[in-house]
Amino acid sequence: MAFGSDPCQQDTYYNIAEATWKNMQQEIKNWIENDGDGQATINAPKAVQVDKEKIIEILTSNENINQIISNCN
Repeated sequence: MAFGSDPCQQDTYYNIAEATWKNMQQEIKNWIENDGDGQATINAPKAVQVDKEKIIEILTSNENINQIISNCN
């Protein structure tokens, strides 16, 4: 089994990434409001599911960017 290919392991990575992203947004909001005397809001996240196989194909392709974009539509 390849590194990161276990679905449970991938879920863990995604959860860590999401928690890191939320924490970073909160820290920036706190800094703006408390240290910068400004106002900030954190927008609700919008998640878009992607086809993992298509992403791998795109990232490993030798085609030019225009051809890759047309293959995604």
